[in-house]
Amino acid sequence: MGNKNRKNENRTERAMAGSSAWFLVDTNAFIQCRNLDQVDWAEITSARDVNLVVCASVLREIDNLKGSRKRARQFSKMIRPLLLDQQEFYELKKKDPTLRLLVVPDIGPSEDLRSKLDLSKPDNEIVASLKEFRAHYPQRDAQLLTHDSG
Repeated sequence: MGNKNRKNENRTERAMAGSSAWFLVDTNAFIQCRNLDQVDWAEITSARDVNLVVCASVLREIDNLKGSRKRARQFSKMIRPLLLDQQEFYELKKKDPTLRLLVVPDIGPSEDLRSKLDLSKPDNEIVASLKEFRAHYPQRDAQLLTHDSG
């Protein structure tokens, strides 16, 4: 019986290693942190594919920062083809792990959180958008990726 349990554990580990990780990304990850293709993703996930998802509120924040922040302008240029439906995703890194950037401009804050969170605050709006993303894509165990201390 112990041998069977070990085989199941190994199979689970292999499945997790081959899985995709999904992260709804906060604005600060693009503006204040090191470039995402330089992050040691092995510290965060064992997945072979990492998908970074940008929601409507982050798109809006980036757009508002383009005038004052060089990195916001760079990011805006990078995602323009995604917003124009010219590309499905932007590949930041080809392997170890594969790192893709996707935009979901149609995903907004979950309606059932409007009474619980002050959605005039961008961080709250991103959290509510994560809940909505999970509702639209329940098979993807999406997490929030942020570097905020608050």
